[in-house]
Formats: sequence, C-alpha cells, structure tokens
Amino acid sequence: MSMKKLKDHYDEPFLQQLAEDFSQFDNTFKKNNFLKCFEGEQWEEQTLRERMITIAKGYHDNSDLSYEQSITVLDQLPIRIDGFYYIFLNDYVSLYGCSKEQWSASMKAMEKFTKKNSAEFAIRTFLTYDFKKTMKQMEKWSKSKNEHLRRLSSEGIRPRLPWGKQVEDLFTHTDKIVAILSRLKNDESLYVRRSVANNINDLAKDIPETVVEIIEEWGMDNPEVAWILQHGTRTLRKHGHPEVMKLMGYACEDVPIKVSKATLKVCEKKAVINKDTSILNYKVTVQSDSEIKVKLGLAVEFVKANKTTSKKIFHLKDQKIIGKVVLEGCKKYSWLDLSTRIHYPGKHRFTLLVNGKETTSITITVNPCE
Repeated sequence: MSMKKLKDHYDEPFLQQLAEDFSQFDNTFKKNNFLKCFEGEQWEEQTLRERMITIAKGYHDNSDLSYEQSITVLDQLPIRIDGFYYIFLNDYVSLYGCSKEQWSASMKAMEKFTKKNSAEFAIRTFLTYDFKKTMKQMEKWSKSKNEHLRRLSSEGIRPRLPWGKQVEDLFTHTDKIVAILSRLKNDESLYVRRSVANNINDLAKDIPETVVEIIEEWGMDNPEVAWILQHGTRTLRKHGHPEVMKLMGYACEDVPIKVSKATLKVCEKKAVINKDTSILNYKVTVQSDSEIKVKLGLAVEFVKANKTTSKKIFHLKDQKIIGKVVLEGCKKYSWLDLSTRIHYPGKHRFTLLVNGKETTSITITVNPCE
C-alpha cells in the first residue's frame, strides 16, 4: 500500500469538518461557497503549500468578519489532526495582516498559532515587509519562556528554510542571525537546539566562513553545543571543508591519516528505475598515530534529464580511530522515484569518500522501467 501524500490529508472529510468548525464560530461564513474552492482540476494539481494557501484564502473570501474578528475565529478552531495541517492559520495572518495597521494583532496571532503549528513560513512575509522591525520581534521571542516561540525565532530566520519565501536581507545581515543563535545555543529544549543546528547548516551552504567563526567562538566543550555544531556542519563535513574538519577534530593536514585498500563493490552493475535496489559494499583501511575522527561518505553523480550530472553525498560512517582500523559496511540505494528525486537513465558514478576526499569509484548503469 502506498503512503498517503501529505497534501491528501486535505480530503473531503477534513474539509467538510473544517467548514462545520468555521460555521460554529463565524455566523457570516458561507460554507457551501467555501467548499467549492476545493473542486476541479486546479485543486487536484495543487501542492501541499498551495492547498494551505487556498484554505486560508477560502475562509477570507467567504467571511464578512473583520481581520481581528477572523483571528479570534481561527484561534478557536479545534485541531482535529496533526497541527502541521493547520499552518493555514498562520498563512491567513501573512496574507491579510502584514501591514502597519494590523502589525500588533498579527504578532499576537502568530504567538498563539505557532504553539499549535509553526509560523515559520508566515513570518517570512513580515521579514520582507519590514526586516528591522521583525528581527526585533524575533529577538524578543528568542527570550520567551515558551519553546515554540524560541524555536520560531530561529526557524523563521533560516536563510534556506525549505518551502519558505526567500528573504534577501537574511543573507546580508547574518550577524543578526548569529546573535539569536548564540542566545539559543544552550537552550534546554532539543526542539529549539535542532532548529539552531539547521540554521547553521543553512548558513554553511552560502557563507561557510561564518560557520567557521561560530565554531571558533562557541567551542566544543559543552556536549549540547557540540551536538549543535556537529549537526549544523553536516554539509561542510560531507564535502571535507578543511577548516571545519580541523576544528571539529577530524583528520587534516596537521593530523593526517593514511588511507589504503579502499574498495567499493556492487553485486549488479545495472539497475532498473522504480524496480531495483543497489547494495553497495565498502571497505577501507585508515591509520593514525593519534586519536582522530574519520568520516566516510558516498558521493553519487546522478544523471539528470539533460544528461548532465548533479552530485549528492550520503553519510556512511563517522567514528574515532587510533592505530590501524578497517572501516566497512554496506549502503542500500533504491532507484524508486520520489517527489524529491526523479531518476533518469544513464551511467551513475558512486565514489567512496574519506573525510571528503575521493578514494575509489564504481559505475552503475541505470535503465528505464519497461
């Protein structure tokens, strides 16, 4: 049985119940007109985020209440499934409350709604509208007693927030981001610390020198801070960034390791899209006179539709070694198409990486499913 798509949680029973809930708290609500918003091909073709926006717009267009009155209605809605699917509450705020006149009401609304579902997408509209004023609000939330608000203060300012609207000012005012992350690095909540780590990983993709400065300033002595830095530097470590590898305690020029007998094997060098799974076995000998960390990765050069390639690095193993050690294991790769990756026929190159450096490679020829 195939897994239900996230967007399909907005099915007829959910929408019917939602319409009933709106009607309970809003006597001006036009239920039948609202439900017509979800008919036809356009609704069927919409993505998850587009459906969330459609629900927010659908309520707005079928209610005669003022903005402040509507916010009160939205706040009273019962959360009948996972709160994630009620992100449209915050979408309503970003669509109809981003103005000087509604600013205070909108900030209070998001303070309430983000405790039910995250306002990380909605706040981007306000960051674009008035970056300075919104960042002051984020600083305030970073000091909140509520973990959802503290987490929002970090997640909402991620430079590369998935599904989030890009905010150019975040790339030019990274000092504002780092100030908030520094305040949250010792947060008692893992929920918050994980967001800090993901924010750092976003920074790493565009401004790695800023991440190097963060590591140097924060240090690795505190276990919780060390976890944040370990998680937040995952992209840079996959690629073997020299300064980061050194600061994080991996083998580098100052503490080199000897790499030998690297092998990468696969039983079948051919695969069929949406049918096969390739099992790759790797083995490499590493040696160091002193204790040092070693990271193994698997780089895959995927063939794209235009016959060029794009590289993706998968994590294999991360451990401390001393002396001569053999590191080995296997990696399964499914050729099933996903919403995040579509496979194309051609020769795909797989390379074993040791601390980001290439050792040995093999090629798997991928064919279309007949």
